[in-house]
Amino acid sequence: MSDDTLASARTRTEPNIRNAKYVTFAKQWISDAPAIGLFQATTQYVYSKSVHAMPESEVLVSAADRYADVLYWSVGQRVVQRTP
Repeated sequence: MSDDTLASARTRTEPNIRNAKYVTFAKQWISDAPAIGLFQATTQYVYSKSVHAMPESEVLVSAADRYADVLYWSVGQRVVQRTP
């Protein structure tokens, strides 16, 4: 339950609601008395289908991994100008 409360608090932008959810999380956290705190950040990347940055099946370990293959990024391929 505390995981859901914490995740919900992080998604709120209204300060009053966000603080109330953090208070609820803290109370639940104390009552659970966990031995170790674990957190796994989730990052979503949205891109256009015409942009080819990485295969959809590729898994990113960290946010910086998104830029590991930046030299292969492309938006489309076509001849722009030809010299006769």
